[in-house]
Amino acid sequence: MIAVDNGCDVMGEGTDSDYITELKEVARDMGAEVIGHCIDVTDQAAMAQLVDATYAEFGRIDGLICNAGIMLPQDGVQQGLELYQQQMNVNHYATVALVQQVLPKMQQVDQGRIVVTGGLSPIYGEARLMGYAASAAANMGFVRCLSRELADSNVKVNVIVPANFSRMSEQLEWPYDYQSMTPDLVAPAVLWLLASNAPNGLTVSVGGGYYSLIEPMESEGATLDLNDQRPQAVARLLGNLSHAPKTQVFQSFESRMRHILKLLMLKRS
Repeated sequence: MIAVDNGCDVMGEGTDSDYITELKEVARDMGAEVIGHCIDVTDQAAMAQLVDATYAEFGRIDGLICNAGIMLPQDGVQQGLELYQQQMNVNHYATVALVQQVLPKMQQVDQGRIVVTGGLSPIYGEARLMGYAASAAANMGFVRCLSRELADSNVKVNVIVPANFSRMSEQLEWPYDYQSMTPDLVAPAVLWLLASNAPNGLTVSVGGGYYSLIEPMESEGATLDLNDQRPQAVARLLGNLSHAPKTQVFQSFESRMRHILKLLMLKRS
């Protein structure tokens, strides 16, 4: 296993190789071998060299876990564009760059598994995590689209949404005890997403032994007569829909649009 971590603090600052050293020692005690690298994942040249060196030594990469990330709580939307950019650079752009480096080699042998970290904040919202939520949402959208590209291959890509206690989540100081939701309880789901029978295109949330699948859902829709396309009519329609059960799950953007167009054609026929 190849592990990469630059050992920065929760604010994304500094470099410390102690984490990688400790990980290697723990793995050795368990009878495994970890080759550790203290590298900044936003350094694309260094990451590309690492990918090339890994292929040169081992001949393949069976699985790629993109879990590097920083969470920088904000006091409001006006608090510095640089906070948004920093989190997008580490959490999203570095993920895309690494996938772009590894995926072609996986496709050459039609074999590989990719797991990308998402988040609950872009789904449910958290006022202090606007930048983090944006980066996590970008990852989740990226994987959903990439899974369509890989649908007919044996390269699978999925999202893991960890709900666990960590140095990052500790910053939020939530008023309840969730320290029992340890990171190791996320590992079984990640291992399944790396397995030979792994799915493709799933978003799996896990924490403390609780598992769920996250999917985009919509309420049953409704249409307005083309002669009644007024803001007041839209408000009434959406007010009614806000109480409708959100049970529609579409497998793709195309299937959703096909469904909507069919409804519109039936109404207007």
